[in-house]
Amino acid sequence: MIPRIPENLAVLSVTKGMINYPDGTLKSYPEVFEESTSKKISFNAIGGPCTSYELADRDFTEVTFCGRDINMLRWLRSIFETDYYNVSISTDVRGVECAVALKNSYALGVCLAIGMSYKKEGREIEHYNSQAALFGQSVVEMSHLLELYGGDASNIRLFSGDLYVTIFGGRTRKIGILLGQGIPFEEAMKRLAGITLESIVIATRTAEAVRALIAQGKAEKKDFPLLFHVDEIINQGKAVNIPWKAFETEFIK
Repeated sequence: MIPRIPENLAVLSVTKGMINYPDGTLKSYPEVFEESTSKKISFNAIGGPCTSYELADRDFTEVTFCGRDINMLRWLRSIFETDYYNVSISTDVRGVECAVALKNSYALGVCLAIGMSYKKEGREIEHYNSQAALFGQSVVEMSHLLELYGGDASNIRLFSGDLYVTIFGGRTRKIGILLGQGIPFEEAMKRLAGITLESIVIATRTAEAVRALIAQGKAEKKDFPLLFHVDEIINQGKAVNIPWKAFETEFIK
């Protein structure tokens, strides 16, 4: 589509995702779009947290528009903002897009605990201690990822909010619960045939990228126990076995 877009028409993308490269680089779609053309097109993107069905019901929402030009972002905000659809803006494209894409893989990790609770109780009862522990570990690992990929640390607020809404209202919840109940990955995917599951692709790409950085001595595996466990479950067929002890820390002030 890009060859057909005139340079005086801004683009506001709703596609979330990251592309990984062999050297461990992760790039956002706006960056990939920019590199695909010599045209000077203003590529911008929307980050959550925002589920479409609640937005349609006009539930209060705050999202983030990101792009290179702050004035363009202000103009885009003036077009879309309403009393219930509130828009922050950021020129940190990599950071915003990293946060809203990678939250999918960590939402899957948190939702494993919901499935584990269902299995333990024999009915749909959730335990929140385990979810909270996985949520906290997700924030810790995402902070490392933002640092590795040059995103501003302030995006952890965006990541946390988007992670929350995905756990409780997103499609990723479905696959996480099935896996947490002990259903093999291939069987879980069959049950959810036809449902878009960005978390599977994003978790795989992120794990591949971080492994490449580890091989170069630019990252440490111990900093990403939850990410790599999710990757083991979906790509190696391993059973759910949350590495709780790997989350423990010691802090001396």
